[in-house]
Amino acid sequence: MSLAKAAFSGKVFREPQKRATSNNLSITYFTFDIGTDDGEELIRVRSIGNLAETVEKTVAKNDYLVVEGNLTMQTIKTETGEERRIVELNLLSFEKIANPDSAGKTSIAEDSSLQEKDDDIVKFASNAPDDLIGEDEIPF
Repeated sequence: MSLAKAAFSGKVFREPQKRATSNNLSITYFTFDIGTDDGEELIRVRSIGNLAETVEKTVAKNDYLVVEGNLTMQTIKTETGEERRIVELNLLSFEKIANPDSAGKTSIAEDSSLQEKDDDIVKFASNAPDDLIGEDEIPF
């Protein structure tokens, strides 16, 4: 039973594992952490067919992704025989993203490629008038 379509960003918590059905259809599962720094919030992600092949080849543990798919509730048995309900995302698409912890840490002053091209930086006049354009000057 599908609950809803959803998109999450997070980190691959457990390496993708590929399996095959009796029809030789590829299925890949991996655990995905959508939590914050305060704690882990894990969901299981399942991909089928060609997407499963792509996931197995390109996704690794600790990769940061944006995943999109349909949410479902699955009942699984734990090692002790106890039944648990888990949230599973039936993957429709995914995209690798940069590590959000390192994003934006390079400042303009530290970037040597920008320092060399100092002439290309646009400089605005400090004496620009504060007046608004009059209604007569608006072209529409």
